[in-house]
Amino acid sequence: MNYKKNFPNWLAQSVFIKNGDIEVLNGLDYDLFLWLIYNTHHHYFKTKKLSTEFLYTDIKESFEKSLNTDSIKKSLVKLNGMSVMMNCLKSYGDKKIKEATPFRIKLLVDEEVNKSHGFTVTTNEAFMKSFDNPNPKVTLDYNNTTNVKSVSSKLLYLLLRDAYGKYKDVKRNRIIDIYDLKELLNEINEETTNSQFVVKLKKYVKSINSNTDIYVTFQKMMKLHHNGKKEMEKIKFTISLKSLPVLVTQKKNSKDTLSVEKPIEEMAETVDADTVIETDPFEEFLDSKVKEIVKNRHDIKNIEAFSKSTKNNLRVKEDVLSEYSFYQMMDDEKKKLKPKIQNNQPHIVILTNGNPYCSCYVNEKYQFVNIIDIKIQTSNVNETIEFFENKMVDGYYWDILQSDQSDKFNVARI
Repeated sequence: MNYKKNFPNWLAQSVFIKNGDIEVLNGLDYDLFLWLIYNTHHHYFKTKKLSTEFLYTDIKESFEKSLNTDSIKKSLVKLNGMSVMMNCLKSYGDKKIKEATPFRIKLLVDEEVNKSHGFTVTTNEAFMKSFDNPNPKVTLDYNNTTNVKSVSSKLLYLLLRDAYGKYKDVKRNRIIDIYDLKELLNEINEETTNSQFVVKLKKYVKSINSNTDIYVTFQKMMKLHHNGKKEMEKIKFTISLKSLPVLVTQKKNSKDTLSVEKPIEEMAETVDADTVIETDPFEEFLDSKVKEIVKNRHDIKNIEAFSKSTKNNLRVKEDVLSEYSFYQMMDDEKKKLKPKIQNNQPHIVILTNGNPYCSCYVNEKYQFVNIIDIKIQTSNVNETIEFFENKMVDGYYWDILQSDQSDKFNVARI
């Protein structure tokens, strides 16, 4: 769904209520909730009218996935008259919870054929005005919410994307009480233990990391009682904005074309001696990988042509993009850890819980390797990312280790 909208921050902390009870939504329900916000506000902004009509085909054309008409109608019936409690963590404005009933929806039935092709929706003026000029503005790219499947992943993405805000090139932390988090993520099953919820949370975070513009890790925060027992009390999220390159391909169908390539003009430039030309870190990363490939090949006839072709192939490979994302994250950690080095000896970065026998480093193939028995823990970068995320939940952290053989640790070397 190629829509973007600035949304009021308190919408990111929402709980849905119907007939006095918390309403359990599914992924389609929430996608249509956001679709209605975008399209009713677009209509209201142009006409100042609160009521309008839509066809089911209007919804279907907005989504890349195939939608069933009966499923759409079922979701619309659920959204009709549903209330939304917002600012539930009391983070914004007057620190009070806001409530609205955004949509009154009526399915339109053609009596001659006894079939429904669309619906009317009447919205709430105060709710609509909140989207006119929200402050502070956080832009929601609806593709990021439709790319993740479960409603809990969608709600968590919006919560954390709002928490990250308008920052760039920094990491942001958000600590949330685990019971508040369950409620905000539509996880209201009282039989689900905190440990079971964390297992689900790992899946939600994995989906967000794979399909959206942010990268998330989280840790359990425990409360120690007087009797010595520990209780999971809060979850600490660490959020960063991905800076991977946007890959745009020219499609054959002109209707599907998102951008038009501009001709490249050759020109001569003179650069003053004190001018600094910033290099693209992703290009440097690709160049280093190409250099490594060329070094290990002895059958290349034209190195320049081979290097160019190899670089173009690497540029669109998902595992290479994952490596670059992980490489950037490690580079950030190295910058934080460098002040801890107290001598001129070589060091490497390790993932540890304080026990050397459980500590690992990342090798040149982006595999985690145990520092004691040199046993490989992961086979590829995607397993490495999942391993890292799981270990962070269990209290692992990045640290440094002095090593006389740091030249062997291409990725881990600091």
